[in-house]
Amino acid sequence: MQLDSVDVSARIMTPLIVKIGERYLKAHGSNKDVEASLQFLKQFDGDFSLESVPATIYATWQHFFYRGLLYKYTRGSYSAQKNPSTSIWSVEQQINLLDHDSSADLYQRLLTGVASNDPKILERYDDKLCGGTPYADLGESQKITHEEAKNCEYNVIRSLQESQIWLRKSFGEDPKKWKWGDVHLNDFENIPWSVTPLKYIFHRSVPFAGNSFTINVARYPISSVGVFGYFKSMFSANFKQVL
Repeated sequence: MQLDSVDVSARIMTPLIVKIGERYLKAHGSNKDVEASLQFLKQFDGDFSLESVPATIYATWQHFFYRGLLYKYTRGSYSAQKNPSTSIWSVEQQINLLDHDSSADLYQRLLTGVASNDPKILERYDDKLCGGTPYADLGESQKITHEEAKNCEYNVIRSLQESQIWLRKSFGEDPKKWKWGDVHLNDFENIPWSVTPLKYIFHRSVPFAGNSFTINVARYPISSVGVFGYFKSMFSANFKQVL
């Protein structure tokens, strides 16, 4: 039990993401990146084991989804450029506002509302929380249709596409290289040696199962993924006891 790497919240959220994604594809046609992410998520049971590629897809999707929340208020967004007074945070600061345990309920209610088209949820959150168009330039990738009053749905779908783009650029074209143990590392730093040419002697990066919500906890700040280029675990338990 101490090594349990199943995230129950991810197990609950994944079918909602798949439902939203399949509904979008049915309405707007094929998108190879969205379809590729969905194929992995359909296999995902919430287990962040070292060998799991679906776990990596989910975690990467979550990273980009969080980046899209409150985006209209972040520096560099289109709305902030038009009205600089709305530019409150950097993207990393914005993610940190939402990346904590108390936001888990909001995250679940939001996805449940989007999946069921709940008018109360959409009226409350769709513009203020999900408004804005992050990552509008996806290069040669297929464009995501951004319908009016469907900002949260757009954020879900865009994040499915962004996941594939980022993983290919960061870890190569072969999904076999996207295993959770390849992208999620527990860093054992030895300062100051870890930031010197002697890092190879004093520093260790160890593949680690689990995430922030598993018994085998390995918490990584979502905001740091874009900074380090991988899921850098900064917190883990050195002793766990079940009474």
